[in-house]
Amino acid sequence: MNIYTEVSALNQDEKNRKKIQRYLLSCCKKYEAFRSGRNFKYGLLSASKYIDGRISWKEFHKYEWELEGEAFGIEFYRSRIPYFLFHPDKSMLADLKKIRIQKGMSHIVAIEYLEALAYFIVYVLSYCYRAPGDLPPNEYSKFMCPILFKKYFNNVAKNA
Repeated sequence: MNIYTEVSALNQDEKNRKKIQRYLLSCCKKYEAFRSGRNFKYGLLSASKYIDGRISWKEFHKYEWELEGEAFGIEFYRSRIPYFLFHPDKSMLADLKKIRIQKGMSHIVAIEYLEALAYFIVYVLSYCYRAPGDLPPNEYSKFMCPILFKKYFNNVAKNA
């Protein structure tokens, strides 16, 4: 079963949108061990509140914007831009250490993984308010959990 293909097919029907949003947020939550900053926790919480209509877009967007900034910082660090190379964020370094230890990755591979994870999270948060066609790109499907997919879309998973 190709999760991305399944989610894309479900995304064609507007009535599945909230369930897809919740599924993608749950996928993000699986990776909380690799995201130290408070923005991650509050970003997911605010996204959940936003899709329930309990907070405004402005309140929600603050965290999305901050998480996108963190993703840029990781990308710039990986790209060896001098400022970020000599002034890396402490949370980012803690996250890299966790990934290297828990996933058994080299420093270079861990940076690439953390960057991809950070952008996946940003795409998920963007999906919470943008057009239904704005699913995270297929390149981030490695962060989509098949177990959670079956939990959220049991009737679809049985047919797959």
